[in-house]
Amino acid sequence: MLSVFQSLRGADHWLFHQVNQVWTCSFLDKTMPVVTDLHKVRLVAFGVVPAALAYWVYRRGWAAAKAILTLVLVIGLTDSVAHRIIKPYFHRARPQKAGVETVLRTQPMYGMSFPSNHAANCFAGATFLSLVEPATAPWVFGLAVVVAYSRVYVGVHFPLDVTSGALLGLAFGLAGAFFLRRLSKPRCPPAG
Repeated sequence: MLSVFQSLRGADHWLFHQVNQVWTCSFLDKTMPVVTDLHKVRLVAFGVVPAALAYWVYRRGWAAAKAILTLVLVIGLTDSVAHRIIKPYFHRARPQKAGVETVLRTQPMYGMSFPSNHAANCFAGATFLSLVEPATAPWVFGLAVVVAYSRVYVGVHFPLDVTSGALLGLAFGLAGAFFLRRLSKPRCPPAG
């Protein structure tokens, strides 16, 4: 059993090295630090996202409003479980603190590494949105994959961190979509 964990750890470190130091180029060196913190870009946070949500409510009305509230709940729960329960339990150091050679392309991150909250939150949102609005699936999953990849590229997470975060987000996104469907199901009128 120990050899399985050592093999997994070795593969994780090898893949981290490939993404972080070998499969690189100047274009990605410039874009991945922006992508990894896209939520901090003012145009995105205060322009694109609110406009997209407002348009969704305009087009779908109350159904979109319920979906947005559920989406906020799903991402909030995903983030809390990853950060407050799973990270303290596993207590895995980030690459630059774990004695692994790292090219850091963003601000150093402090705190624990496993799982990646960025990946968990993005995949929770992507899963939920793709089930509620299937036409968004290629866009939201594409963005989630790029953000997750960026976390390894910039040197703040191992591949296993983002993969586990993605699976966690997938589970929460599925649960949120199921909850919304149950909430939106028409109720039978009382027998009279």
